[in-house]
Amino acid sequence: MLPGPHVHPVQPHGVSELFFDDYTDRMPGYIEQWKKLGFSFDGIMTGFLGSREQIEIVTDFIRYFKRENTVVLVDPIMGDHGEAYATYTPQMCEEMKELVQYAGIVTPNVTEACLLTETVYSENFSRRALTDLSYKILLMGPRAVIITGIVRENRILNLVHEQGKEPVFLSTRRVGHERPGTGGHLRVGGGRVGGPRADNRGGLPESRNLREKMHPALGGAGDPHSGRRVLRGMSVVSDAIGFGAFILWKYVV
Repeated sequence: MLPGPHVHPVQPHGVSELFFDDYTDRMPGYIEQWKKLGFSFDGIMTGFLGSREQIEIVTDFIRYFKRENTVVLVDPIMGDHGEAYATYTPQMCEEMKELVQYAGIVTPNVTEACLLTETVYSENFSRRALTDLSYKILLMGPRAVIITGIVRENRILNLVHEQGKEPVFLSTRRVGHERPGTGGHLRVGGGRVGGPRADNRGGLPESRNLREKMHPALGGAGDPHSGRRVLRGMSVVSDAIGFGAFILWKYVV
């Protein structure tokens, strides 16, 4: 893991303060050491980035370390409910657009999809309008876009759209109220269940269905192991996900 901002985002209702620790000045040191050691990575996953400088550092990192088979997943954490976060400046939004160009997979929520495409936000986008958003993001360079957290009454939808394929809406039942910042914790839990020592046929039981639906987007069309590759990689680094910044994983057969 390369730490950037360390944020504790999960707050009780009525509490708006966040703990934020900035690691920007330490990021180049990590990267230079990894270059000297000749590191290579099968996967790079970005999370919350707290400044324009951090986005630039991560973009340069991906330019240097990305290889033909490196899976790059960018989660462009920029805002929610139609607004950019207070810390996100217009300059940071522009830098994020450049970072997205180097991604294989991009996972914005609806607000972030609008920020990336300069589209006016609506809480009631039609499926056609959401698909238009995903097409616009695909034109920026990634191989696949997953627009997350689309609320439809008591359902939550994700729009999965790969280059050259028809978009697909996946739906699940909405449970309770929103839990901001819990995505990383859920992935940490997933890593604990599957475990870093899961064998090559292991991982989470439910990941098998996910592989069948998603493996082309996650790891390359035609590779039956590609979904497993990414899921196991995320499991290995699950303890680091809560730090934000960006995650790197090495896949071991």
